[in-house]
Amino acid sequence: FPGNYRHFQACSWIIKVDPGYNVTLQIEYFQSERQFDELEIYDGPSSQNPLLISLSGNYTSPITVVSSGNKVYLRWSSDHATNRKGFKINYSAPYCSPPSPPRHGTVHTQTAGFP
Repeated sequence: FPGNYRHFQACSWIIKVDPGYNVTLQIEYFQSERQFDELEIYDGPSSQNPLLISLSGNYTSPITVVSSGNKVYLRWSSDHATNRKGFKINYSAPYCSPPSPPRHGTVHTQTAGFP
């Protein structure tokens, strides 16, 4: 992005934020060859973790993806045929993202409008 991506790409990224925060991905733009060029986003540091979303084709509206923990793994691949613009993603770890519920007990109050 903003030019067309290359053929035969295989790329991966790990996004890690401070423990106790969630990763929020804002996919602003996504355009790829449907079924052949794909971005997969996993809920953790590898492809062994649960798949949050798999994207291929054209998406015109922004997409928000939120992890359950402080890491996400992104894997991109493209083939030899058609190439398109690709994607633009921003990530953040909102200070007020709610932490995971405690293993034993409950949360009585939080700030920033969370129950």
